[in-house]
Amino acid sequence: MIPESFPAGAESAGERRVYEVLEGADGPFTALYDIAWLGRGEHEGTQGQCDFLVLHPSRGALVIEVKGGTPSPDDSGHWQSSGTRGDFSIEDPFVQANRSKFALRDYLRACGQNSAASALWGHAVWFPDAKAPADCGPDTHPDITLDFDANKAPVEALDRAFNYWAGNRQQLAMGKEALGRVVSALARHVELKAQLAVTFQQEETEMRLLTEEQYHILSMVDRQRRVVISGPAGSGKTMLAIEQCRRFAAAGLETLYVCYNRRLADWVAGQLAGLANVTADTFHGLVDRLAVSAGIALPPRSARDSDFFDKRAPDVLFEVAGGSGPLFDAMVIDEAQDLHDWWLTAIEALLRDQARQVIFFDANQQIFSRQARASLLDESLRLPRNCRTTKAIHRELQQYASGDTTDCTGPEGRAVKRVFVSSDRNEAREVQRELFQLTNTEGVALCRIVILTPRRETSAWREGQKLGNFTLTWQDKRDANSQVLCATIQGFKGMESDVVFLTEMSKVHASQASQMWYTALSRARHQVVIFQRETH
Repeated sequence: MIPESFPAGAESAGERRVYEVLEGADGPFTALYDIAWLGRGEHEGTQGQCDFLVLHPSRGALVIEVKGGTPSPDDSGHWQSSGTRGDFSIEDPFVQANRSKFALRDYLRACGQNSAASALWGHAVWFPDAKAPADCGPDTHPDITLDFDANKAPVEALDRAFNYWAGNRQQLAMGKEALGRVVSALARHVELKAQLAVTFQQEETEMRLLTEEQYHILSMVDRQRRVVISGPAGSGKTMLAIEQCRRFAAAGLETLYVCYNRRLADWVAGQLAGLANVTADTFHGLVDRLAVSAGIALPPRSARDSDFFDKRAPDVLFEVAGGSGPLFDAMVIDEAQDLHDWWLTAIEALLRDQARQVIFFDANQQIFSRQARASLLDESLRLPRNCRTTKAIHRELQQYASGDTTDCTGPEGRAVKRVFVSSDRNEAREVQRELFQLTNTEGVALCRIVILTPRRETSAWREGQKLGNFTLTWQDKRDANSQVLCATIQGFKGMESDVVFLTEMSKVHASQASQMWYTALSRARHQVVIFQRETH
């Protein structure tokens, strides 16, 4: 029976009864309900409809018109029916069925379904609620007039109708193949599926509103001099940090924003552009900036080693604070788990008395081998909700989270996709395939996709590498139409992308696996594709 259930919007009780009868009938019949078509070829501009089309591979096709209630012809041959509103005129159902029969057959022939159109075609009228009149007119016959008795024996009633139209004539069988083509032509299943790009936009609106709801926490702590706020990936920490900088600036405070990641610092600086009393930089960028202002000589970048970054760099901030004095009225630290405790102490030396401090961190993303300030977690307020990713992504990353469990209030989204690969060459081919699918079929802009890998030094991805029409680049400034960004998981910390491809994850050291997976998965807003190396 096609469709598989009676349409909810269909109002005819008679048609529902016939539908239920045919649905329970045995035999090699295929019944289609409520078929409509527009004319083809010489019949263009016309339209047709039939209540039921019954197909049989060896008998042919039977078009059935259903009339509920108690319709009947009067002495002049005009048909009437009765209902709650009284008697009313209706079109002769046998004329309707006959017209639909020829029109539908012509439609199929115009569509190239010649085998089906050349088979036996007949028509019948079914009165499911009444006993059929003894004489419905000269264009009718008892064998093609079905009534409520047919409800109890539908197969026998259909056989009588087919036998009537077959008569003693030889007729080509429709056959199962031709029958299948008729079903495909008349009962097409059309699914309107929104492109992922459109779905992403709808999800993005919902997630932005959810993130903005988190702003209330800033009002709650507005009068506190020092606030530590912890939260899982996706809880909106960076958006809150930006909003807090804006509020400090609006209050006339000289404000410092600091994080560890250069890509994140540049993005935040762009969001805060135009606020003259806000400085946004990485920790080591701040060191360079203040060293130049204070005339402190630093070794060239090529000569800087771990001893410089860990010890000499924070000493520069202490020198600046001791020379020119404190510089800032307020400080916002983002991703504080990436900063060594001593670095944080050095930054605090730049603050004036009674300066305001707001510190954001997530212990689950502590992927660098540094000793962050241990007391941060103990003194923090907690953001309990992930409102930046979909629920599907949140469930995936939760298996790598430690500490308290968190909720996700974002949209459901799509399940994380896994693509199994056998080699670097195979992985490149599968990445190309997924890029093509997302950009050409789903309408996702290339600039909204990022390829993440654990380490650039061991990665197979090369600057300028071609994957079909796509070019890989490790540079943030890129051609949005042809170049796709590659980045390390560490380098993309604090950032986010609509779609994240996780590649080469087999190269992650076991000791860092949980933190790396957590950080990488949480970079995606809407879709994650994991390219997983097959193990033998």
